[in-house]
Amino acid sequence: MEKIQNLKIKDNSKKVYVGIFKRMLKNGFKEKTKQSKTIKYIKKFVEGFEKNSTKLDILNVILMINEDEPLKEEIKKYRKTLQILKKNLNIKTMNEKGSTLPSIDVFKEKLDLLYEDKKYKTYIPNYLMFHYGVRNQDVNVEIKKSKRKLIIQDTKNYLIIKAKEIKFIRNDYKTVKTYGPQVIIIRDPNFMNAVKQVGEGYLFDQEKQLGNLLRKVLILKLTESDIFKMLIGDAFQREDTERINELSKTRGSDVKTIKENYHVNATDEIIKEI
Repeated sequence: MEKIQNLKIKDNSKKVYVGIFKRMLKNGFKEKTKQSKTIKYIKKFVEGFEKNSTKLDILNVILMINEDEPLKEEIKKYRKTLQILKKNLNIKTMNEKGSTLPSIDVFKEKLDLLYEDKKYKTYIPNYLMFHYGVRNQDVNVEIKKSKRKLIIQDTKNYLIIKAKEIKFIRNDYKTVKTYGPQVIIIRDPNFMNAVKQVGEGYLFDQEKQLGNLLRKVLILKLTESDIFKMLIGDAFQREDTERINELSKTRGSDVKTIKENYHVNATDEIIKEI
């Protein structure tokens, strides 16, 4: 516990590691025995847990509290194997999900119908997710007209109506601390008209839970994650690296993260090279 507390990491991270270590002790981990300082003991202990994510958490804690360099190298090799197994399991799950997702064309057809039926409040969030791969939080926007003394808060998201464009401003999204505020200029005539028809004000009721509201309006009852997987799966299938990089930028996720969590056409990795 002392070693964890002395780590130069955030207090919240320390709490997580302390929680993992307490769970280890509760499940019989013998911290101060010679046996516990062998790779054989560590593997046997870790394999007692079902989830790969739990196994990896435990290995990370053991690495932090261990000072035996040769043992740490063995643990890292074992961890790498588990990381690839976890990734391959994730790939299998994504492949299964990919087989249930609609095509880009089907989604686009449904999106166009929303516009034709003048369901603008439903059209707008679906449009933003379809074109830019953004998350639920990102489409919680306030619509404002461009004025000389326009007041913009740096903690909110906006659609700013201008004469020849809509400015999509994102100050509040999952990875803003990494990628910073984002501004997207949208000149699509249909989207511009939809936003103007809705007019100034919040797109969603701020007194209600956003997730529940979106479940009622997203096309084909998809989630934002499903929509992003659909977009990424299509881009990888077409080998459209430009589109993948665009989506990486607008979503605020690096390509490595996208490949590991959203690429529904991914294939298993080989664990060891012969």
